[in-house]
Amino acid sequence: MTVDEVRLRVRRLVLDALETPDYHHQSTIVAVDRAAVRRAEALTELIGAHHSRSLSSTELARLANIHPSTANRTFRDVLGVSVNEYLMRYRLSQAMQRLADTNDPILQIAYGCGFGSSSRFYDLFKHRTGMTPKAFRARAGLVKE
Repeated sequence: MTVDEVRLRVRRLVLDALETPDYHHQSTIVAVDRAAVRRAEALTELIGAHHSRSLSSTELARLANIHPSTANRTFRDVLGVSVNEYLMRYRLSQAMQRLADTNDPILQIAYGCGFGSSSRFYDLFKHRTGMTPKAFRARAGLVKE
């Protein structure tokens, strides 16, 4: 197993913490070649660099010079989730980190993490974490007085 593959599998484990019981994916082990690992790594790096802007899986694939279907297949094979699911989980994890570490306004965090609307952010956050962003922040001890 290459170092890149290990890093990607660790990222997958981290992102699994945001998985909800009603989201199902195959957790089968797939033999992945080095090229697939490199493509997945390139896509995850692009997501990290551009998650705050409006992105589609097609645009990410274009930025990585990969065909969109190859990008999605690579993500499923290497990380076990689609590009869109990974992007959403990445954005949520960034928002959770900022909610816990800063006193930035919740809407500023939502938009800064790439969510296009406050209602989408609140709905998704509550669905995936079981609480509102404000309740999450309160639990982390960072409620503005």
